[in-house]
Amino acid sequence: MASSIVCTHSELVKQVEVVMTLRELYPPIAYAKNAKTAGPCVRNCCLDADDVCLGCGRALSEITGWNAASDEEKEAILRRAKERLAMKNHSLPF
Repeated sequence: MASSIVCTHSELVKQVEVVMTLRELYPPIAYAKNAKTAGPCVRNCCLDADDVCLGCGRALSEITGWNAASDEEKEAILRRAKERLAMKNHSLPF
Protein backbone atom coordinates (compact mmCIF):
# COMPACT_ATOMS: atom_id res chain seq x y z
CA MET A 1 0.00 0.00 0.00
CA ALA A 2 1.38 3.38 -0.95
CA SER A 3 1.87 5.91 1.79
CA SER A 4 0.32 9.31 1.48
CA ILE A 5 1.96 12.49 2.62
CA VAL A 6 -0.13 14.64 4.89
CA CYS A 7 1.27 17.83 6.35
CA THR A 8 -0.16 19.54 9.39
CA HIS A 9 -0.22 23.31 9.33
CA SER A 10 2.87 23.59 11.56
CA GLU A 11 4.79 21.06 9.43
CA LEU A 12 3.87 22.96 6.30
CA VAL A 13 5.00 26.25 7.85
CA LYS A 14 8.33 24.62 8.79
CA GLN A 15 8.77 23.33 5.23
CA VAL A 16 8.01 26.73 3.75
CA GLU A 17 10.56 28.34 6.07
CA VAL A 18 13.19 25.76 5.05
CA VAL A 19 12.43 26.26 1.36
CA MET A 20 12.61 30.03 1.63
CA THR A 21 15.95 29.79 3.46
CA LEU A 22 17.32 27.35 0.87
CA ARG A 23 16.20 29.56 -2.00
CA GLU A 24 17.94 32.55 -0.42
CA LEU A 25 21.15 30.61 0.26
CA TYR A 26 21.27 28.58 -2.95
CA PRO A 27 19.60 30.32 -5.88
CA PRO A 28 19.56 27.87 -8.83
CA ILE A 29 21.43 30.22 -11.16
CA ALA A 30 24.32 30.59 -8.71
CA TYR A 31 25.30 26.96 -8.58
CA ALA A 32 24.24 26.08 -12.11
CA LYS A 33 26.72 28.63 -13.52
CA ASN A 34 29.53 28.06 -11.04
CA ALA A 35 29.65 24.27 -10.86
CA LYS A 36 30.59 21.56 -13.31
CA THR A 37 27.67 19.54 -12.02
CA ALA A 38 24.56 21.73 -12.03
CA GLY A 39 22.10 21.35 -9.19
CA PRO A 40 18.92 19.37 -9.78
CA CYS A 41 16.60 21.88 -8.10
CA VAL A 42 13.31 22.19 -9.97
CA ARG A 43 11.94 24.87 -7.62
CA ASN A 44 9.23 22.47 -6.41
CA CYS A 45 10.52 22.14 -2.87
CA CYS A 46 8.49 20.13 -0.39
CA LEU A 47 10.09 17.82 2.15
CA ASP A 48 8.51 14.49 3.02
CA ALA A 49 8.58 12.86 6.45
CA ASP A 50 12.15 11.67 5.79
CA ASP A 51 13.35 15.21 4.89
CA VAL A 52 13.65 14.28 1.22
CA CYS A 53 12.60 16.88 -1.35
CA LEU A 54 9.67 15.72 -3.45
CA GLY A 55 10.85 17.95 -6.31
CA CYS A 56 14.49 16.91 -6.79
CA GLY A 57 14.81 13.80 -4.60
CA ARG A 58 17.70 15.07 -2.51
CA ALA A 59 17.86 14.68 1.26
CA LEU A 60 17.93 17.92 3.23
CA SER A 61 21.57 17.31 4.18
CA GLU A 62 22.43 16.86 0.50
CA ILE A 63 20.65 20.10 -0.41
CA THR A 64 22.40 22.15 2.25
CA GLY A 65 25.78 20.57 1.52
CA TRP A 66 25.56 20.89 -2.27
CA ASN A 67 27.88 23.89 -2.67
CA ALA A 68 30.59 22.31 -0.53
CA ALA A 69 30.41 18.93 -2.30
CA SER A 70 33.02 17.89 -4.84
CA ASP A 71 31.94 17.04 -8.38
CA GLU A 72 32.23 13.32 -7.51
CA GLU A 73 30.04 13.80 -4.43
CA LYS A 74 27.51 15.76 -6.50
CA GLU A 75 27.33 12.96 -9.04
CA ALA A 76 26.70 10.46 -6.22
CA ILE A 77 24.01 12.75 -4.77
CA LEU A 78 22.36 12.98 -8.19
CA ARG A 79 22.35 9.16 -8.54
CA ARG A 80 20.79 8.71 -5.09
CA ALA A 81 18.21 11.45 -5.77
CA LYS A 82 17.23 9.83 -9.06
CA GLU A 83 16.81 6.46 -7.32
CA ARG A 84 14.69 8.04 -4.56
CA LEU A 85 12.40 9.74 -7.08
CA ALA A 86 12.04 6.50 -9.05
CA MET A 87 11.06 4.62 -5.88
CA LYS A 88 8.57 7.31 -4.84
CA ASN A 89 7.03 7.46 -8.33
CA HIS A 90 6.81 3.67 -8.44
CA SER A 91 4.90 3.60 -5.14
CA LEU A 92 2.25 6.14 -6.19
CA PRO A 93 -1.27 4.67 -6.29
CA PHE A 94 -2.07 6.11 -9.74
